[in-house]
Amino acid sequence: MTRAGDLVLPRIMGHRGAAARAPENTLGGLRRAAELGATWVEIDVMLTGDDVPILHHDYNFARTCAHPADVAATSSIIVAELDAGAWFSTEPGRRDWVGEVVPTLEQAVAALCDFGLGLNLELKPTPGRDIETAKVTLDLLSRLWPSDRPSPLISSFSRACLEVARDQVPQLPRGRLWEQLPADWQADAETLDCTSVHLWREPLTHAQARAVKAAGYQLAVFTVNQSEEAERFLEWDVDCLITDLPDRLLPIASPPPIQRPSPYSAAAREGA
Repeated sequence: MTRAGDLVLPRIMGHRGAAARAPENTLGGLRRAAELGATWVEIDVMLTGDDVPILHHDYNFARTCAHPADVAATSSIIVAELDAGAWFSTEPGRRDWVGEVVPTLEQAVAALCDFGLGLNLELKPTPGRDIETAKVTLDLLSRLWPSDRPSPLISSFSRACLEVARDQVPQLPRGRLWEQLPADWQADAETLDCTSVHLWREPLTHAQARAVKAAGYQLAVFTVNQSEEAERFLEWDVDCLITDLPDRLLPIASPPPIQRPSPYSAAAREGA
């Protein structure tokens, strides 16, 4: 049995773009993920104070933009002036990402199409704005996303957001996020008509992974950055590893093809 429909998750998906290689949830981060070989990315979307969907994870801008205001209380005009890259550096003293903006969803969709990236869009509502966030974001996404590209996956920790997604854009696949798999997980995922289940790596057990797979769901695990851990999850038949370091995990998930000797080689002739 499968609930995945036409959705096939990649073995490796960039987390917030490629969050260990470029500022998270930025256009530069999307570009960097593509440069590193990712074919899909996960990004977070929430609403500004004037209901513009933007790429951002936290409830305020302090960590990534050195700006203390809450997202839900900040206008899109102010957000457009923030620097989302100055804080980020992969090496001490370097400031390669100064000037990266907090992108709107509209800007992000254009970039994803330019870079040829698939999309896992996580609805990340600020407190009390679950339904509003889902309705506004999905209305915009349904108008922006090209019909000739693979459908984006809509995921969320918020049950209310996924209820809106199920009712408003039923044609888009849905992924249910949990930090830890609850006892009633299957009934919840069935009610929301989800195609995938997304779980935090740390508490996940092999038995839970088997249960999710046996129920017909694709299984994604976040946020996996260590090679040894990635190898273990792939042995468990996990479908997708969401990672800050796609360049580290891609060789593990997609090993080079076995080199077979040419039928005209000396080794092949001797074995004939």
